[in-house]
Amino acid sequence: SVAGIYSYASGIPVIVTSPNDSNAFNIGISRPMANGQTAALPGGPKIADNGAYFNRAAFTRTPQFQFGNVSRELPDVRIPGKKGLNALIEKQIPIRERFRLEFRTEMFNATNSVVFNGPQTSVTSSAFGTIALTQSNTPRVIQFALRLVF
Repeated sequence: SVAGIYSYASGIPVIVTSPNDSNAFNIGISRPMANGQTAALPGGPKIADNGAYFNRAAFTRTPQFQFGNVSRELPDVRIPGKKGLNALIEKQIPIRERFRLEFRTEMFNATNSVVFNGPQTSVTSSAFGTIALTQSNTPRVIQFALRLVF
């Protein structure tokens, strides 16, 4: 027997944050201020270590005792998408009339597709607006199973 599951998901929208200096609601993060520029880069994000992922000049830290005016999610910037293939190969070996042996190989992320973490989204970070090429998913995993059915 052979089986497989292929999954694909586009990335979720990026959420940009700023420290909460409004002294309201006792929460730790807030939205930054937008200055009228678009967050998306011309030609799309640069998928390279410490590469510019979105236009960081489009945002500034929220002034003290004010609320930011950026939307909760950026409509034109998304984190990297995810794709992967899980596969199964199984062989059933009859031993006697009532017994059979099942040998199976299961592969998770069989194509060893890399999914990267999203960009740094805090306006106070020195790496704001850049992406570090660190893998967020599990690399290929292969497991074997042997089962006696009676």
